Amino acid sequence: MNRSALVIKMLNILYGRSLPISREELAEKLETNLRNISEFKRELEVAGYVIESVRGKYGGYLLREESVFPSIKLEEKEKTAINEVLSYLQSQSNFIFYDDFEHAMEKVKAKIKNRALSNDTIYMNSSRKRLDEYENEMLNKIMEAKEQCLLLNFDYQSNESKSFESRCVRPYEVIVNNEGFYVLAEDITKGKKVIYKFFKIIKERMLNVQIESKQFLRDSSFRMSDYIGKHALMRDMHEVSIEVRGLQARLINEQEVENTLTKRFEEDVLYLHFMMEGKIRLKHFILSLGASCKVISPPSLKEEIQEELTKALAVYQK
Repeated sequence: MNRSALVIKMLNILYGRSLPISREELAEKLETNLRNISEFKRELEVAGYVIESVRGKYGGYLLREESVFPSIKLEEKEKTAINEVLSYLQSQSNFIFYDDFEHAMEKVKAKIKNRALSNDTIYMNSSRKRLDEYENEMLNKIMEAKEQCLLLNFDYQSNESKSFESRCVRPYEVIVNNEGFYVLAEDITKGKKVIYKFFKIIKERMLNVQIESKQFLRDSSFRMSDYIGKHALMRDMHEVSIEVRGLQARLINEQEVENTLTKRFEEDVLYLHFMMEGKIRLKHFILSLGASCKVISPPSLKEEIQEELTKALAVYQK
């Protein structure tokens, strides 16, 4: 992309936000070096655009709206729909026109008046889980709080807890993968350590979502790559090799196992090398194949599966 195109794209990004964006984030989005961002800013200012340099932890560049003449007015739901379609299509590897579509939408978004405040939903995969009416209502509240940078309160039950606990968070991103819908938020619950966490948007875990009127500023140093793994939602990834025989081998060979690295099928035996997120999910998958499956590596997982099978056998011997 030539220099003029990068300057125009930077203008579109600035106009698509109502909060400051750091030079580092702009450089990452434009895939250019940090020095160029300052030069692009000067060129835009020469052209008549007013770009403020906001200081402080949450600072960065902010485009003054009065220096731009918008010509398109869309309803909030229409703007949300554009952002959601763009994010969803990015997760679909078979959509070959994504780059062209993204450029077209950047032009449209640059003309939107009273635009949303924050980034789009991140689609890593399509979700197998369909939200019911109550969960959709929770998701809408979370999206509203994220877009307006408002605090959220809700009751949540984590894997480690036996009951629901009250949480107060700063919602940063909504993420969709094949397991469902999540919000990545900064947990600022009183009495707990302040930390970024994933919260699953499902009524079995989350209840009573309420938006506070108190607004917060996004941390300008926040990077999604610090919290999301290369291949999956969380950085709890496990590389595994298994051997599957018989009918299960044929069935698994016909399926698309996530993050498959290598696969070889011969004489009703499937040799599968893959990566899977989450130790619990991984063990469930392997145990569901029963006696047809044998773990080849890593040895530690092989020992854990043997232990689980021993415990299961003990239950049936009682």
